[in-house]
Amino acid sequence: MQYEFVLKIVETFVEKVGKALDGTKLSELLKLVSELKIQKTNYTTWNESLGCFLQVMGPEAFFKVLPLHLMDHDMNSLRYAQDSRSYLILVIGKYL
Repeated sequence: MQYEFVLKIVETFVEKVGKALDGTKLSELLKLVSELKIQKTNYTTWNESLGCFLQVMGPEAFFKVLPLHLMDHDMNSLRYAQDSRSYLILVIGKYL
């Protein structure tokens, strides 16, 4: 399934009305977007969408929803990136 257009719509929505939304609603939307099963072809668009959330929500609110767990999981695990959310390091570097 292609998420590119959906992610662009979400990103635009968050940019334009994110600050006006109730923090709970924005947090729920972030959680849903973070749990999408993204293919490599849409990874950049997904990161841009997450970065938009980070900028609009601010780091404190963003990491309350998606805390990093870098030291809580075995780095040799095949699921390390998902479980630890280490993929957010690229988002942090680009959008903070």
